[in-house]
Amino acid sequence: MMWQTLLSGDRIEVRYDKSDKTAMLEVNDGGLVPSYMTLRLDAAELDELLAALREARRLMET
Repeated sequence: MMWQTLLSGDRIEVRYDKSDKTAMLEVNDGGLVPSYMTLRLDAAELDELLAALREARRLMET
């Protein structure tokens, strides 16, 4: 795997895997001993996630 980190924070990381052309989203709960969840997304799944996040953002602003 050839990962390129696109975003790195306390609770979220976004990486791009150049070898299989997928995005990886890793989220942790921020607890004392964090639990992690990693999602591997292809282009279509990434588009769906982006649309849902945009909608969530729009709802926050109303």
